[in-house]
Amino acid sequence: MTERTRLSLQQKIELLDKHATGHYNQKELGEWAKQAFKLSKRLRQQTISDILKKRNEIYGNIIVKESSKSLRLLRWYPQLDQEVTKYVADQNAAKRPVDRNAIMTYIKYVAAVKYEIPKGEIKSSDGWLTKVFKRNKLKSRYTYGESASVDITSENTQSEIQKIQNLLKDYAMKDILNFDETGLYYEQSPRRTICLEQLGGLKKSKKRLTVGLLFCNADGTYKSHPIVIGQSKHPKCFDTRARLLAKTAVGNSHHVEYYHSPNAWMTTEIFTMYIRKLDVAFRIQDRHVALLLDNASVH
Repeated sequence: MTERTRLSLQQKIELLDKHATGHYNQKELGEWAKQAFKLSKRLRQQTISDILKKRNEIYGNIIVKESSKSLRLLRWYPQLDQEVTKYVADQNAAKRPVDRNAIMTYIKYVAAVKYEIPKGEIKSSDGWLTKVFKRNKLKSRYTYGESASVDITSENTQSEIQKIQNLLKDYAMKDILNFDETGLYYEQSPRRTICLEQLGGLKKSKKRLTVGLLFCNADGTYKSHPIVIGQSKHPKCFDTRARLLAKTAVGNSHHVEYYHSPNAWMTTEIFTMYIRKLDVAFRIQDRHVALLLDNASVH
């Protein structure tokens, strides 16, 4: 099988410029290219024809900037920008994490196989990829929560949503509430810092509080107080209940319930005590409410 001759972007531009003079036919261009580019054989007429057909695309892939010393040719492939954007969008849609190394590996493959860009034509560096990110408004961001773990369009998910809707249809919006907990790692150091040289990271502190939040009801007319779970039975900074409420109040004073457990996690006992208090409060108001919870063993 005859090996295909691949020309760089610079060589293709020189070939097009030579053809534009009107002094060469395609056969003569093949001979000229062999001498000018030091090829082992004359350039095939079909290859030349393909290059001539793509002249607009080839010229569109370069930017020429004039400096005080010389003309400088900057290589830019818009189709690779599009490939990066599409690749990232596809990975996001599939809920797969993607990093710079994965993008660079994919682009090298696409450039060589799909677009037949000669090796070395693209400067595969962090700087090159950063410019691609900037042009296409791509950023590395932290992901939060677990919402990406659920396919909301799946038949099973839609079936479960319908079941929940059927269970809640007899409740007024004000009587539908949601409760959840979150961990507050209050001693963890920041993940990023500004520095003059590379610094080592710090060991991540495991000290935490659990904050339980009974979020507002479905129509937004009710917000409950939070509960806080720590390890200490009687924290020294909160030597009295009045001091606890004063320190935790933001703006107008509000109520905070404090509990403790060995690892500052929610337990079945703490959750049961809290729910019984809620039950008494809503019973006094003669209200029957629906409380939505996640599938945790302590609930």
